[in-house]
Amino acid sequence: MRDGDVLVVTAIDRLGRDLVEVVQTVKALHDKGVDLKILSMDLDTRTATGRLVFAIIAAMAQWERELIVERTVNGLAAARARGKTGGRKAVLSDEQVAEAMARIQAGEKSAEVAAAYGVTRQAIYRRARNMRKDDAND
Repeated sequence: MRDGDVLVVTAIDRLGRDLVEVVQTVKALHDKGVDLKILSMDLDTRTATGRLVFAIIAAMAQWERELIVERTVNGLAAARARGKTGGRKAVLSDEQVAEAMARIQAGEKSAEVAAAYGVTRQAIYRRARNMRKDDAND
């Protein structure tokens, strides 16, 4: 984009994920002499009023995002307190991981052992590492 151009976007969220990113994007555009027009808000930063409204809307968007993050964190904590855990179920049991590691340490190729269990080498090593950490924490 060049000096005098106007970037037209449908909504403010097309410019970035949070206030800092949106503000940095708009500042970089303004430093190049590029203005911004947001169609969903009929907002044009070529005017003083447009710049003021943009700043207010960007601040509100950041506030909303922080509320969503806060609610998500609180919801996950409440679920954990009820004994719920997120994430994918483990494909291999602890016993299978121990058996796979024993086979690898006995000289079998890790790729072949992993294929026998229908997982990747990294999955076996990652689970084994996490099991060691859990044992160390107990």
